[in-house]
Amino acid sequence: MNYLLQKEVLILVVSYLMIDKFLAPELPTILAPREELIHHFEAAARKRIVYVTAPAGF
Repeated sequence: MNYLLQKEVLILVVSYLMIDKFLAPELPTILAPREELIHHFEAAARKRIVYVTAPAGF
């Protein structure tokens, strides 16, 4: 196998393995509506966020 063909095969394998990192998984056919949860997410998106962090054990 020549170098160019090896490189093309490697690119195909890597792109096949990486495709899951960029595409969202398919939703199941049975999908329960989460209207209350969506309402909470939308309400939270309109608020400011305070992020507090500290080292473990602080």
